[in-house]
Amino acid sequence: MKHVNTITKTPLIANEETTDLSFILSILGLGFDLLTTFVGAFSTVFEGLLTALTTWNQVKNPSTT
Repeated sequence: MKHVNTITKTPLIANEETTDLSFILSILGLGFDLLTTFVGAFSTVFEGLLTALTTWNQVKNPSTT
């Protein structure tokens, strides 16, 4: 027969030094970081699409210079 030891933890109390303003600023910082990541990803995708379209246009319409 196995003996099971129950481990109980008391809930952690939130840090009382943080204010609502610091919480809002941290949420805004997180949102800004996400926005920066998404803008960087979309600009990379757009750049790749533009390169592909330029290459396709050069294949379809070669310049005879």
